[in-house]
Amino acid sequence: MADHRYQRTDNDIKRVFLASLQTTAFDQVSITQLTKSCLIDRSTFYAHYDSLYTLAQAVITDVISDLQSTLKTSLMKQHEPEFNHYQYFRDSLVRLFNDNTAKIILLRQINLGQNSFDAQCRRLFSDYYTQVFHLSADNFTIYLLVNLAMSDFDYILQHQRAPELAEIRSGLKGIEQIFN
Repeated sequence: MADHRYQRTDNDIKRVFLASLQTTAFDQVSITQLTKSCLIDRSTFYAHYDSLYTLAQAVITDVISDLQSTLKTSLMKQHEPEFNHYQYFRDSLVRLFNDNTAKIILLRQINLGQNSFDAQCRRLFSDYYTQVFHLSADNFTIYLLVNLAMSDFDYILQHQRAPELAEIRSGLKGIEQIFN
C-alpha cells in the first residue's frame, strides 16, 4: 500500500511552491519559506527534493506529462479516417491550458535553461511533428510547426480559446505576402 502521507506532503510542497510564485520571483523563493508554509522541517523537504530546482522541475514535469499524454493519444489516433488533428488539439489543449492557466504562466517564468517549461514544450512538439510528418528534426518545416504550436499556446493562454483554422490560414496568408 502506498504511503499517502508522503504523497500528501509532496502535493502540499508543490501547492505552496506555486502559491509562493504568485508573489515571489523563483530566485527569491526559499526552502525555509516553503517549509514554514507547509509546516514541515527541512529534512522532510529534502526527502522529497534535492533543491528548489528539482521541485520546479517536478512541477513543470507534471504539466508536461499531461501535454505529452495528449500528443501520444493524437499519435495513436492519427490513422483513424475521421481523425482531425487540429480539432483534437483545439479541444484537448484548450481544456488542458484553461485548467492550468495560472500554473502554466508561473512555470513559464522559471528559467531552467533546457529544462524550462517552454524548452520542454518545444522539444515535445518537435518530436511529435517529426513523427507525424516523417521529417527530420532539423527540417525547417519542423521549426515552423513548433513555432506555430508555441504561438497557439500563447494565444490559448491569452484568449482562453484556440485560434480557428480560418484565423490561422489568414495569418499564414499574411506572412506569405511578406515574402512575395
